[in-house]
Amino acid sequence: MKKYLLSQGLPAYKANLHCHSTFSDGKLTVEQLKESYQKAGYSIVAFSDHDKFYTHNDLTDEHFLALNSFEADVSDWRDPSGHTRRCYHFCCFAKTDSESYHEVLPTPRYEDKAAVNAYIDALRKQGFLIQYNHPNWSLQTAEDLRDIHGLWGIEVFNFSATIDGIDGNQGFMYDVLLRDGNRLFCTATDDNHNGFPFGHEQCDSFGGWIVIHAGRLDYPAVIAAMERGDFYTSTGPQIHELYIEDGKLHVSCSEARHILFTTDGRSAKSVNAVGGSFVTEGEFELRDHYRYVRVQVTGTDGTLAFTNACWLN
Repeated sequence: MKKYLLSQGLPAYKANLHCHSTFSDGKLTVEQLKESYQKAGYSIVAFSDHDKFYTHNDLTDEHFLALNSFEADVSDWRDPSGHTRRCYHFCCFAKTDSESYHEVLPTPRYEDKAAVNAYIDALRKQGFLIQYNHPNWSLQTAEDLRDIHGLWGIEVFNFSATIDGIDGNQGFMYDVLLRDGNRLFCTATDDNHNGFPFGHEQCDSFGGWIVIHAGRLDYPAVIAAMERGDFYTSTGPQIHELYIEDGKLHVSCSEARHILFTTDGRSAKSVNAVGGSFVTEGEFELRDHYRYVRVQVTGTDGTLAFTNACWLN
């Protein structure tokens, strides 16, 4: 019997979970962003302006959902140079479309991990899902992230950081957190500020997204899908099916150069295209001692897709 890890038969909605507007340091209004992202095939945008929480329920209609959110900045202000200042940036997604989330909590000191964890816990109690953003841009190491708890997800790809010349592919950091026992999801986002026009080589829109499998396009259904991890992450490839059957993890996808199965240890598998061909499916035998497995797909053009970690216990 198949156990699907991505729901079948549900509508799939394309979403950008990290977006800046003129409410902070973005160049476009939320109305302009809605129009542009809808034209590009998106159904969901989380408007995550800096350090202040705004609701945008007026933008939601039968074809578009505005997720209410903000990006919190916990920076090491002891470093006077922005060039080397480390930070934790968190996108905080309101779990309901209530208008009552107006107070933004004061941020803790960067160097006090206990205070950072207390801050995350307080945000969760307020009703937010917490996503940790762009580890490489934040100049953070595995030690900075160890002992940080309560996260819903982590950006494994940040398009704005990639455009800026900083490696936005952070699948390694995802594994660091997973191997430490953190059960969290992964996302790709734009983190767009739109300093360059659409079509420009440095435009930071439409480079990273998630595809959410939800019963309908409304706030409760989308948040429920996010909480259960019913989505995959992409910069290009599509993941069609992900399921467990007869002790094996199966994945099918759009045309790819290779498919990687990664675990909490050295056990792994690569399914590779040969001789200029492509692959569209792969399977991986699961063992009792594996804690989790996740899949990464490299498309024929070099773009990536990621599944969330599948915990096997």
